[in-house]
Amino acid sequence: MDIDKLFKVPRVPAGSKRKLPDNPTPEMLKKMRLDESTSSRTLSDPSIQEEPARHDDSRSRRATVEDAPEDDVDMSFAPGGDADYYAEEDEEGRFYGGGLTSEQKDILSVFEKAELEGVSNQPEEVTITGIRRTLLRLERAVNKNQDQRSKYPDDPSKFIDSEADLDSSIKSLLPLAQSPALAYPEMVRSGIVSLLVGLLSHENVDIVIDAVEVFHELTDEDVGNEGDESEQEDNQPSLKMLVGALVENSVPELLVDNLSRLKEEEESDRQGIFHILGVFENVIGFNPDLSVQLVSKTKIMSWLLERIQSKTHDENRSYAAELLSILLQNSVSNREELGKKDGVEVILKVLSQFRYREPIDADETEFMENLFDALCSALAEPEIRSLFLASEGVDLMVLMMKLVI
Repeated sequence: MDIDKLFKVPRVPAGSKRKLPDNPTPEMLKKMRLDESTSSRTLSDPSIQEEPARHDDSRSRRATVEDAPEDDVDMSFAPGGDADYYAEEDEEGRFYGGGLTSEQKDILSVFEKAELEGVSNQPEEVTITGIRRTLLRLERAVNKNQDQRSKYPDDPSKFIDSEADLDSSIKSLLPLAQSPALAYPEMVRSGIVSLLVGLLSHENVDIVIDAVEVFHELTDEDVGNEGDESEQEDNQPSLKMLVGALVENSVPELLVDNLSRLKEEEESDRQGIFHILGVFENVIGFNPDLSVQLVSKTKIMSWLLERIQSKTHDENRSYAAELLSILLQNSVSNREELGKKDGVEVILKVLSQFRYREPIDADETEFMENLFDALCSALAEPEIRSLFLASEGVDLMVLMMKLVI
């Protein structure tokens, strides 16, 4: 095999090779000077028109690329409307679009700002200094909101910002439940408990719900008691002080009044009712004797009996049955109050729906069991037994037992 033939340079026509241009001849230089003089006369006198130069057809067909002025470029365009398409570049000149439009970026920045504000409103540290700073922030927010509401009662736009600050300041109290021994005495001493109680009558229902949620969290014995028994014992005096302050400020009465104010069609109001029932459960669990005061000084018994008769079953209906059972466990006066409110008839009527069917789920099963517990506790009193017989309660029990069999 001839290696030279494999690497033989192909023949290329001499005329097609690139060459440097020849040096201009005297005739060419003379012609160039004549062309320059002609063009200068044309520019000075617009009436003189220069004869168009003749070119070969082959040259006239050559394509040209014209640079467009930068002002004509639509800089607002980006694939997908990506606001970061042209903005974000790395050190090597590559760009990575965020995939978000300008409007989406604005919305995202609002949420990020709200999250940062929420974090800043948290207690900076679980020390007496951090707790006092949090309580002072709430006090200022309450005073500012009250001041603006009194100045502009008919213009919500004037106090809406202060209302938002008040909302975040109230929620910043939730983490204090993790340090009851340190936080609760300071809250009572500084008057913040009384300040929160006053918010239960606020014009904005959302502010009321915020305050109720705080009371629910602070009165929960399980919160902050994940440590040893010594820590739990240390928390008991603080919780007792807090519960005493709530009772002294008529919190049970105010909470019951708000039960009729809240509308369960709204999710936030439904959660508010859940928190109210939770406060009652926590307070009675800490001090069972308070159940008598709750029933005697409020309309809670009537509300619970009405709530368990709801046609639709939900979490608050189950909670109402559970709280009713708790109120009747150890109080003779509460059982007698049940009889006065026709509570025996109401409970039997609600239980009668289970004559021919089983509860549909575990939640409804618990609801039924709580009603039976309430009825069993009430039957310890002779007056209740008489009402039970008069309402044909025995016959209903027999029918329900047949369903089980």
